[in-house]
This record gives sequence, structure tokens and C-alpha cells, in this order.
Amino acid sequence: MSSDAVEQLENFQLIKFDRFDPSTQSTIRIARSPKPIPVKVVIVGDGGCGKTCLLNVFATGTFPEAYVPTIIENVVITLVTPTGQIAAVTLWDTAGQEEYDRLRPLSYSDVDVVLLCYSIDNLSTFHNVADKWYPEVAHFCPNTPIILVGTKSDMRRHQKSQPHFVSPQDSSQLARQMGAVMNIECSAKEVSNVNIVFDAAVSYCLSNSRPKTRGDNDNNRSNRRLSRAKRASMFIRGKDVSSTSGNSREELVEYDQDGLAIIPDRKKRKCSII
Repeated sequence: MSSDAVEQLENFQLIKFDRFDPSTQSTIRIARSPKPIPVKVVIVGDGGCGKTCLLNVFATGTFPEAYVPTIIENVVITLVTPTGQIAAVTLWDTAGQEEYDRLRPLSYSDVDVVLLCYSIDNLSTFHNVADKWYPEVAHFCPNTPIILVGTKSDMRRHQKSQPHFVSPQDSSQLARQMGAVMNIECSAKEVSNVNIVFDAAVSYCLSNSRPKTRGDNDNNRSNRRLSRAKRASMFIRGKDVSSTSGNSREELVEYDQDGLAIIPDRKKRKCSII
């Protein structure tokens, strides 16, 4: 990772979390520990793009060798900061297959941050981020922070010919269109940047927490969803939307050569299923 990328992460107030093991804590320490802050992270993307491997490596440290399609699965991990702040993180793994389209929205309730995943060696998974996943998230979770995650980054080094790979430039441009708070590549197989993905997600939630709200009225919500979905769809078809009117936040996002992106704090709302 370049020095610029490291500096951006420092400006992002990235917290290096440790696993909280109550068995190693004294009774006094447990009694004085603050109430854990709940954080819900939902992982979405095409089936087989590496979502489950990413979650498993972070949660258990093991890489699944066999592919088993997920329906909806969640795991709770307790993380603690160096200052003693505790976060109870619920990680939701979702099914990317079309047959689960009506079931998947159940996982979006009260989400704090969404990880939009694609595989860097599969262009169709990248295209579907804009054509399917981002519009879906914008519909059910308007203004929820998004982190764009390119999985299987180890493939760039292991394959000489990469004409079908997603370029860092394309992923950075899509992240701008979506207003993602971060754009990063990782490898669950090599355990590269895995912790950074989740540490960044939790760090953002802790540093930008807001009281829960019911959101705007139905008309404003519908207009915002249409605008965000249209912008993503226009980008993936090669149109320039940087000069369009509206509430685009593209000019607020800065990216470096590693594809990391951070934008200033902005108000977010919890999602609701309608």
C-alpha cells in the first residue's frame, strides 16, 4: 500500500480493532466496560464473487475451499478499540442468486454500512454492482454508507493476461458515481486488506453515528432512489454524468493510485423496508 493510501486511512480515523475475549478480562474490567455499540454490516454482490470467503476469513481466520451458496447468514463479533470502546458487530452475508431477490431485503433492516462486492477477475460481477446491487441498496437503504470492495485481488499477480479484469480506474470511477466512502481491493485467500475492509466499516460507523430516524417522506425518498439508481446505470453504459444537476457528491471524493477513497462526513439514515 502506498504512503498516500496509508495517509488517507489515517485521515479516515481508521481504528485497529482487537477481538474482545471476556475470558481474558477481570471481573472488574467487565463490570466497568461500556455497553457495546451495535454495528450492522451487510455484504452484497453476485453469487460466487467472494463475499462468504471474505466474511469467513475475517470472522474465523479460515478460507473455505468449497463453494456453498449462501441464503442469509449472520455472525456477531465483538471488537474493542485501544481506548476501550466496544463494538458488537453483526456481519450479514447475503445470497446473490436471483431466486433470493425477495428474501434478501430482510437483511437491510437497520443496516449501518453496506459492502458492495465484485470479483476483479469477473467483469459481469462489476457491471452488476451498478445495474443491480447499487440500485437495490439505494432503494432499501437510501444514504447508507457504502464501501466498494473488489475481491480476489491476488488474481492480478497470478495471471499474466488480464483483459477481462476490472481496472482500478473503472472501480474508482464507479465508486465516485455511488458516493462510496471507500473503494478497496482485497484477497481473502492471501488475507490481504481483509481486516482493513471491516475495520474501516466499523470505524466509519463509530465516528459518524447518528440517532435513528424514519427518513424523508415517500415522495422525496422515491425521487432520491430514482436519481441514484439512474446515475449508476448511466455510468456503467459509458455516459458522463459528472456534469449532471442534482445532489451528486462526486466532487467531494478524492482517490489515490491504490483506489482508496474517503469522503467527508455526511448525514446518513437507517434503512427501512417498505
